[in-house]
Amino acid sequence: MPGRLWSLALLLAGEAALAQASAQVVTAALPEPDSGVAQEVVEVHPEEALLGDRIIVTALPTLDPDRVGLAQPAALGLPDALWSRSSAAMLSALLETVPQPTEAATMALLRDALSVGDTPPDDSDQARDLFLARVDTLVRLGDLSTASALLKTAGLESPELFMRWANIALMTGRENAACQRIGTLPPSTSIYPARVFCHARQGDWPAAVITLETGVILGEITPAQRELMLRFLDEEHDGLTLPPPRVPTPFEFVIYEALGEPLRTAALPIAFAHADLREIEAMSARIAAAERLARHGAIPPERLMKLYLTDLPASGETAPPTAEAVQQLEKALDTGDLETIETALQNAATVMGETGLLPFLAESYGAAVAALGLETSEARQLDALATGIDLPPLPAPSPRDAALIADGRPGEALLRAVTDLTVSEDADTEARALSTLMALGLENRARRIYAERTLLP
Repeated sequence: MPGRLWSLALLLAGEAALAQASAQVVTAALPEPDSGVAQEVVEVHPEEALLGDRIIVTALPTLDPDRVGLAQPAALGLPDALWSRSSAAMLSALLETVPQPTEAATMALLRDALSVGDTPPDDSDQARDLFLARVDTLVRLGDLSTASALLKTAGLESPELFMRWANIALMTGRENAACQRIGTLPPSTSIYPARVFCHARQGDWPAAVITLETGVILGEITPAQRELMLRFLDEEHDGLTLPPPRVPTPFEFVIYEALGEPLRTAALPIAFAHADLREIEAMSARIAAAERLARHGAIPPERLMKLYLTDLPASGETAPPTAEAVQQLEKALDTGDLETIETALQNAATVMGETGLLPFLAESYGAAVAALGLETSEARQLDALATGIDLPPLPAPSPRDAALIADGRPGEALLRAVTDLTVSEDADTEARALSTLMALGLENRARRIYAERTLLP
């Protein structure tokens, strides 16, 4: 880059730092809020607070992210004080290793536990570590909707929170929303790759180049990212071929797409499957992505069913067998003819069972089928998956889980039970994990998990 641009980049970086220093908010410490409900933030800047020879110090309502949630535990049938007696550092480390649940009911339990607002551990100290671990786990498991809702509830003022929200926006095709939000942040906010992308997307190429080189100087953009962004920004780099990263960042993902070299989401972590749900994708790709996400409990059943029931565009696409089976069942239910419904239900249960999607058929149609009083094996199976089945006699929870429950650490016991249910191949360990859920008062959850483990291939 010419010397004057390097100088200008350094100058802009210095001006940004000065602007941040001159706009510090004068605040007084507040007691922690009683709930995870966001409060209005009122900023008072130094130049506005000088009245005569007095400085008015105005409290800035803050929200401890570790308290943030979308519901209280009791509203979802979970124990109170899930995390308060545990260590935030330990919980964060434990969440990093929680595996992807193999049953939709287990994933639903884990998602609900991560989404509730509750009293944080004593050692959280508003460091946000537990909150960030909750969000990162939801993203890793593919549940971008819940993760995004948590971030917006906590507020997007800090770079750590904003970048996570922006990454989700990029993976779900909402680049415009991410770039609009970036424009409201202070210039000094350390999100250089995002700023480069958004400047270029808005057609401000000089600003994109200056921001790119500033980010490199400050160590915020890696050499590999610089080369990729130069391909995006500079026609002279069009012929340069760069091997795609094994696990791209969301910004790298959208830049490769902008270069006409889209990365296959099937080979990427499950969160990237959301990119194939965009309306610009072929319906077959959207359904395949939705089925992948649904099998992991990362989207609600109604989103998958909505795609199944969407008319295909007049482009020669054919509906996959799963979509055809659900459409036939929907039409049969409209007729009210029991024989027609039984035939369609048998076909839908077979097709959805072969693809690991039977729990979602049960969630969507179990109640309607049960109301008809059908006595077929398929009807009984859907009802069992939707409501759960009786548990056999279970051993006591493991000594580890029993000790955690006795010590008032139910969230930790829940996470360890979910891990045992997901990775263990030992029947006794699985039974003890179900017993742990029972001891936590989660009988209905345990019944549904047991139904999926028992009735599905």
